[in-house]
Amino acid sequence: MIFLDRSGLRRLIKNYLDDVAPGLHIVLELRCKIIGGRDLVSLLIDDPGKLLKALKTMYNDESSVEFVVRLILKPLVQELELLGKEEQLVKQLLENPEKFKEEISRLLEQRR
Repeated sequence: MIFLDRSGLRRLIKNYLDDVAPGLHIVLELRCKIIGGRDLVSLLIDDPGKLLKALKTMYNDESSVEFVVRLILKPLVQELELLGKEEQLVKQLLENPEKFKEEISRLLEQRR
């Protein structure tokens, strides 16, 4: 179990993505900086709407966006032992980014 400040979360997501989809992390980071002006984790926590916008500029269909969202959230869900909340978090991020922002902030705060 690692301390999940932003740096820890960056490492967690990067390591997971590098294992399951080599190269995806680099592409996501670049797209997030181009579209959202910030790194992947910063957008995930502070502006998930911009993260979605960045993903939608990369992928032409909702199922691909959902797949990548699941990849991004998977290591966080596993680390925080939230396996029963994975679907809810994915749905919130896709359908209500502001609600997701509140929920993810609350979950990370509990971890500190």
